[in-house]
Amino acid sequence: MTDLKKAVFLDRDGTLNIEKSYLCDPDHLTLFPEVVPALTQLMQLGYRLFIVTNQSGIGRGYYTLEDMHRVNAR
Repeated sequence: MTDLKKAVFLDRDGTLNIEKSYLCDPDHLTLFPEVVPALTQLMQLGYRLFIVTNQSGIGRGYYTLEDMHRVNAR
C-alpha cells in the first residue's frame, strides 16, 4: 500500500489574501497577517499545501494566464 500524505487545499482569494476584484497585479496582493505563520506551521506538521483558485477574469479576457502566474508567484 502506498503511504498516504497529509494535505491541505486552500482557496486563494478571500482565504489567504484580501479579495480584490480581478486581481492581476502582484503589487495589489495583500495576504492576511496570520497566513504566513499558519502555512509555516502546517508545513512543519508535515502537510503538503495546495492553493486553488478560480480566476474567471482569464476567461473573460480581463487578464492573462501569465498575469495570474505572476500574482501566484508572489
